Amino acid sequence: MFSLLIVDDETIVRNAISRRPIWHELGIDYIKTAPGVAQARELIESERPNLVMTDLIMPHEDGFALMRYVQENAPETRMVVL
Repeated sequence: MFSLLIVDDETIVRNAISRRPIWHELGIDYIKTAPGVAQARELIESERPNLVMTDLIMPHEDGFALMRYVQENAPETRMVVL
């Protein structure tokens, strides 16, 4: 079982991506979403997702900050930029 965390400040984008039926076909059975970097950090610490998809431009902190955080704190997690 693989897990995915989708990070985007736009609710409609998070919902559209997370509800795609292809995730199950790809072996991703567990999907969480976060509206920003702060919430994503909490979920990365508690859930340890296999994959994080992130938007780059978000208020407060951007996707680059999240990528640095993942690289330093969860190097086993793979990143995809939206």
